[in-house]
Amino acid sequence: MSSSIKNESLSAGATHPRSKIPDWRWKGTLTVLILTTIINGYDVSNVANIQPSLYTAFGNITLLPWISLSFSLAVFAVLSLSRKILYCFDMKWVYIVSIVIFMVGAAVAGSASNFPAVIVGRIIMGVGGATIYQSNLTCVAVFATPDETPRLFGLLSAFWAIGLVIGGPIGSALASNKHTTWRWAFYMNLPWAGLSLAAAIICLPFKYLGPDIPMISRLKAIDPLGIAFNMAVQILFALALEFSGPVWNWSSGAPIAVW
Repeated sequence: MSSSIKNESLSAGATHPRSKIPDWRWKGTLTVLILTTIINGYDVSNVANIQPSLYTAFGNITLLPWISLSFSLAVFAVLSLSRKILYCFDMKWVYIVSIVIFMVGAAVAGSASNFPAVIVGRIIMGVGGATIYQSNLTCVAVFATPDETPRLFGLLSAFWAIGLVIGGPIGSALASNKHTTWRWAFYMNLPWAGLSLAAAIICLPFKYLGPDIPMISRLKAIDPLGIAFNMAVQILFALALEFSGPVWNWSSGAPIAVW
């Protein structure tokens, strides 16, 4: 990896954003990216096998599908916004705040006393997870050399798949253990996210990607109306798929409105 950095620096006149980053710091950054990618994959599937335990604890089977849907839906709904945010603020601070938001969501879901609280926690996790995911892709695009970029994108995809595969068994094992229960399927995120947060503070380089304009101009460029419409489409589509039939009668006005 060090030889490719040197070659890239020579060919680009040492203007590559990585040219001023020590090798240890780049390796630490990659470690952060891998850890958070695994966590994001884990939280897609970690609730697959804990839903019987959640139903036993809280009842209300109509909300059960939202335990798994809420995280992924929040990720997709916030992706476009997170991309805009990365061009408004320094990437390092966006990353740090995103991990903190994710940890808050994990704590809320793990300590929940009812179904809505679990869902809210999962939504908060999804908001943080979306910005973490977008930041990971942006970090690779900005700091990796052209030779490294496709390999690193493939590597992150592989680690996301690993997190997806291990999420179900880990969640099941925690839910079936009387000492941990289903709550630790969410609490499990906290130590790993905390480790990622500490490593990000130490290793992640500062990088502002947007134009050098006043903050108010940056915020206006977010296009809140477009973001709101984008979120609304995804949320309404999910509501239509989940509630039409089981909750809303097909002949009522609610499914017609959301479709």
